[in-house]
Amino acid sequence: MSRSSIISHMSKLNGARRTQIISALVEGNSLRATARMCDVAFNTVLKLLPETGRACADHQDRTLRNLKSKRIHQTLRVTPAMEAGISDHVWTIEEIAELAS
Repeated sequence: MSRSSIISHMSKLNGARRTQIISALVEGNSLRATARMCDVAFNTVLKLLPETGRACADHQDRTLRNLKSKRIHQTLRVTPAMEAGISDHVWTIEEIAELAS
């Protein structure tokens, strides 16, 4: 069998399998553990991450517009970044947007 015919026979992940992989990652499983649990190759899990990130970014760009944020939640006294000495304050949305651009 030639290489091109092998590639044409490779299956793509269906929606249920993608959901299974993403759910395992969101639950805190490592990439390798997720690959084993979902019976897929490590590189399959790895290649799904940028796709998922783009989909999440697109969704947030469409839906999180013109928010009327009035106050920071009072329980946010110390963030993990503050505990690690990386930051000395809770970041604002403006600071995060500035870093992303």
